[in-house]
Parts: sequence; structure tokens; C-alpha cells
Amino acid sequence: MMAWMAAICPITDEQALVNSETVGDIREFRCPSCGDFKITNSATAMFKGLSAEQKLERFEYARAIAGDNAITVTTEHGSIDTEDQ
Repeated sequence: MMAWMAAICPITDEQALVNSETVGDIREFRCPSCGDFKITNSATAMFKGLSAEQKLERFEYARAIAGDNAITVTTEHGSIDTEDQ
């Protein structure tokens, strides 16, 4: 059984849940806005320096890449080039 604890979503900074049984570098979140997703600790650290708009942009990019699969946000999603859009 998964153990969910109160947490702050690293994407939206709103109240969310985190799976306390997450193993390794990846943490699993459940957010009312983002839904269920996983994020690496390094991506969480990187996101701390971004604006709310930048974080959401990168999350949407990760969600688009994931398609029907589980969303996992990594530092690769921090280097997207949004200048051309």
C-alpha cells in the first residue's frame, strides 16, 4: 500500500501529496492541478529557480512527451528551447 503524505507540488507550489515510499532519485506526486507525476530530485532543485510560468511550460512539455505513459519530469525538460514558439 502506498503511503501518501502532505507536500507542496514542485510545479504549482500548491498543496499536493507525495508518496513517502518513493525509492531512489524519483519522487511521486499527486497534485489537484497536475495530476499524478514523478519528478527527479535534480529536476525539483532546478525548478526552484524558475518562474511559475517556466515550471508549467516544462511540465506541459514533459506531459506531451509522455503521451499515455506516466509523466516523469527530469532535468532534460529544463533545457527546452521556447524561444521559437
